Amino acid sequence: MNAQLTIRTPENVHIRYDLAGPGSRFFALVIDNLIQGLLLTAFLWPLAKGKNLDLNTLPEKMGLWDGLFLAVLIFFIMLIALGYFIIFECLWDGQTPGKKLLGLKVRRLGGQPVDFLASLLRNLFRIVDILPVFYVAGFLTMFFNSMGRRIGDIVAGTMVIRERRSKAPLPVGLAPEEHEEETKAWLGGSLPELTEGELGPIREYLRRCDAFAPATRKRLVEGILRRVLVCFRPAGPMPVVDAEQVLRVIYRWYQTANFAREEAEHGREEKPAVSYENP
Repeated sequence: MNAQLTIRTPENVHIRYDLAGPGSRFFALVIDNLIQGLLLTAFLWPLAKGKNLDLNTLPEKMGLWDGLFLAVLIFFIMLIALGYFIIFECLWDGQTPGKKLLGLKVRRLGGQPVDFLASLLRNLFRIVDILPVFYVAGFLTMFFNSMGRRIGDIVAGTMVIRERRSKAPLPVGLAPEEHEEETKAWLGGSLPELTEGELGPIREYLRRCDAFAPATRKRLVEGILRRVLVCFRPAGPMPVVDAEQVLRVIYRWYQTANFAREEAEHGREEKPAVSYENP
């Protein structure tokens, strides 16, 4: 199964996603389940050591401490069974360790990063997908769904895609240090006030650039840079960096300046007012 999905963005750009098939998702799940088993063992072995609960005597002969222990046991099992996926998907941009190793990523149907609610829904429905044993319902649904989505994905409005390995050497907001100051000097040495209409396209491009075809990527970079350079005072021809790296320099420059401004404002708010009286 090597299905693809093409999405048209509000900027009228077509983004193509490679959808993950049942095979790669199965192996990612196996890896995650192995890690979950190790976590359960690490957390619960010290708790269970010395305990000898007989479930046949529950709840009539259960003492208070046995009841508390069982509650903690159930809490940790649920936390690792469901919380594992939710926490990783929200903090790792739609990836768990298993998905990361297999190059997979969870996305919403519009291509946006998965949020907490979507992750919560898709993982709560694992309880349905797992029926009758080891995700039989989920994998059957994936085989018959044109996008390879399991029941949890359908309910949550998510999909699992294959992550494209970008050939770009740098992550969002970074540029080679040896060229960064040179680029800033070429831009005029000072950062103008950028509106959301000017900064937003840079941010959205850097977030999604891995999904663009090379020709589309080049066209978008040149168009965005052409519009944003109106706000600067470039001196002469562009230095020895490509247009995309100039966008990265601008974006990190803006982030640094914005952070410094927020820190300064926060410092002024916390600084106590001091008054002096003449003796």
